[in-house]
Amino acid sequence: QLLAGGRFDSLRDHNYSGTTNTDKTIWLPQYAVTFNPINNLTLYGNYGVLLSLGPQAPFWAADTSQFLAPFMTRQAEIGAKYEPGQRILVSTALFHMRAPFFYPKFPPLGTDCLGTPTTATAPECFLSQGRETHDGIELNAEGKAADWLHLTASAAAIRARASDTGTPAFDNRQVINVPRLRTTLFADVALPHARGLHLMPGWSYTGRKDATRDDAVSVAGYNLFNLGARYTPGGEQGRVTLRLYADNITDKRYWKDTGASYGDTFIH
Repeated sequence: QLLAGGRFDSLRDHNYSGTTNTDKTIWLPQYAVTFNPINNLTLYGNYGVLLSLGPQAPFWAADTSQFLAPFMTRQAEIGAKYEPGQRILVSTALFHMRAPFFYPKFPPLGTDCLGTPTTATAPECFLSQGRETHDGIELNAEGKAADWLHLTASAAAIRARASDTGTPAFDNRQVINVPRLRTTLFADVALPHARGLHLMPGWSYTGRKDATRDDAVSVAGYNLFNLGARYTPGGEQGRVTLRLYADNITDKRYWKDTGASYGDTFIH
């Protein structure tokens, strides 16, 4: 099965400064292909392009409060889904994403920065230079391990690197806030002699994440354990289900985010 389509996108961005107003019309393609060599196996691939508004420069940069031009993100994925015995679904995917790399740069003083020269008090220019490329593999499995046990598991390994940034310390470094490894495992357990009552334990692991663009600062990986329960009076055919869920039941303190906002990086 082949699918070819797209989206006709008209983007008009008129910000107060008037220096980076945008009036852009573009066709964004979307392609997909699926192949079923046997009934319970599906092979697929897809490619798409997204258009987004450009980020805003921080107040302390020479181009303070300016909005950068809209940018495109290109994404491709190939994968397979296999359902043996109609009890479990196993899938895997290889993915690739490329987008511009945004960051505050220290150019020579006096360099034009969106119409404003850099100065000693505002030496940085927030710009788009180079790109960030995300490549990875994801594995998923979901289904009944037994009549009383339903499992959902996933694992993803991601290599997200910046390149051609114009700042050598940032090139070939892992993009901030992107763990190299993330795994999850959730279960739904039907309790014996308690019709309609299920326990739902869960576990997730997030690997080490970098907090600065040169990867000089990073935070350690962490495990989280969750526990929930659901009760359906009358069993699975009941009309109402009550749920209770608790995240992080071991009360672990951890660095949740190592992100960036308006050019600043932070840990939270």
